[in-house]
Amino acid sequence: MAFSGRARSALLVVDMQEDFCPPNGALAVPGGRDIGPTINHLLSLPFDVKIATRDFHPPDHISFFTSHPPPNNIPFQSSTTISDPLHNFETTTIPIWPPHCVRDSPGAEFIPEISTSKFDKIIDKGRDRRVEMFSPFADIFGNKSKESASFDLAAYLKDEGVMRAFVVGLTGEYCVRYTAIDARKEGFEVFVVEEEVKSIQQEGEGGWEGAKKEMREMGIGVVGIDGEEGMKISKEYEKKGGSYENEAGSENKPTKGAPEPKSDEQKDDETKDAPDDKPDDKEKDKPKANSGKKATGKKGESRAKAPKKEKKAPTEGTRKSSRIGGKRSAPEEEKQTEDKAPAKKAKSGKK
Repeated sequence: MAFSGRARSALLVVDMQEDFCPPNGALAVPGGRDIGPTINHLLSLPFDVKIATRDFHPPDHISFFTSHPPPNNIPFQSSTTISDPLHNFETTTIPIWPPHCVRDSPGAEFIPEISTSKFDKIIDKGRDRRVEMFSPFADIFGNKSKESASFDLAAYLKDEGVMRAFVVGLTGEYCVRYTAIDARKEGFEVFVVEEEVKSIQQEGEGGWEGAKKEMREMGIGVVGIDGEEGMKISKEYEKKGGSYENEAGSENKPTKGAPEPKSDEQKDDETKDAPDDKPDDKEKDKPKANSGKKATGKKGESRAKAPKKEKKAPTEGTRKSSRIGGKRSAPEEEKQTEDKAPAKKAKSGKK
């Protein structure tokens, strides 16, 4: 599917699950729950695609200490060597963890601070017991399979015309790091919003500082939500106006006891027996009124469509200015043109 005009953007919210958050998470990240409300604010912005990832492990996953005999099965201290399930000649060493985010368990659920109804899709990862999977794009060996992930995320984003991805969530030195790196390998322009990431370890190559260094070397921008690197959130987004339809309903604050969103496989099962209601020919010929409702995409997904705009020749200022969500207001472009002061680009290292 081809798209023209501005670059379409995706927000990737990584593993905001109960087992990764205090007070009771099996792998609780300090401050992990604290970023929920601000990530929820990002979800209110008009990104073209909004994706949630979640660990969804089988009970006997190879990374769990319960899957290994003592004495070399101490969580956070021991490690184990695993083989590529598709190419047995390749091996790697992974850490040993406590059981966490076991499929259909309370620990695998999203924290209630996140408005899950705003996600276009949820991708389950780490489903193959034989292999570790930090990134939703591929397992630790770079393989893509239906056993490991519920769908091909890169193919989906490309089909939606996405060119730019913004990554937030848990944890910085593992799943956020490898989600961003794999997105870059897939050809996307990638930015990690640092205030919306929490990590277990800060220092060293294996910590958040090492993760930032590696990401910058690959051309990934590590940016601030309100920084000067061209990544400020525009005030017009908070108004939900401009060329986007206003979101229906309120801010959709999480409600205690609200049902967990369903994955694509669960949706497929429900739609197999759904009646195929088709309008008759007379109804097809009738002009449709603009009701303001969101257009429905594949499998019941909803996204607001932006009306077509006339292309304008970009000025020097507008070329160098970018915003999370990929859109700027007209007054801002005029101001940049008058002042002839181009905005700074997001800093990113080159490999």
